[in-house]
Amino acid sequence: MSKREQALTDEEMDELMEEAELKAESDMLQEDTVSDEPMSEKEAIEAVKQEENEDQYTVNFLQPYHFEGRTISSVDMRDLDNLTTRDMEVFDRILAKMQHSPADKYRDTTYTKHIAVRVTGLPIEFFNQLKARDMLLVTARVYSYFLYGWE
Repeated sequence: MSKREQALTDEEMDELMEEAELKAESDMLQEDTVSDEPMSEKEAIEAVKQEENEDQYTVNFLQPYHFEGRTISSVDMRDLDNLTTRDMEVFDRILAKMQHSPADKYRDTTYTKHIAVRVTGLPIEFFNQLKARDMLLVTARVYSYFLYGWE
């Protein structure tokens, strides 16, 4: 690890995570295809709203991962909306049993990894193999959800 990487502050890390999300979103917009058939204005507005709704829950990885015979290039975090108080208590108990007490659990990789396991249905082994930057994208999405919410 270089001295530059060791010297990153929380603010710099947040800026890097936001920049990575913006780059990923920009790449997604460039890949969108346009239908040959024109839509009415109302249909176009609804289509864009639907796309935005889907995109806000999708974490696109910087590279695809091969896991249990399939290739995974993104995860859908839509079930964040379905988490219950009970789920959150379970996550807290897991961390307590690990004797892990993060200062900010919503920025903590271990905590957000367990949330991602629950909301995606993928096993913890999948998230353990992610490159650091891809896990930071997952962590940023969880953090954003709980800090700002999605409406």
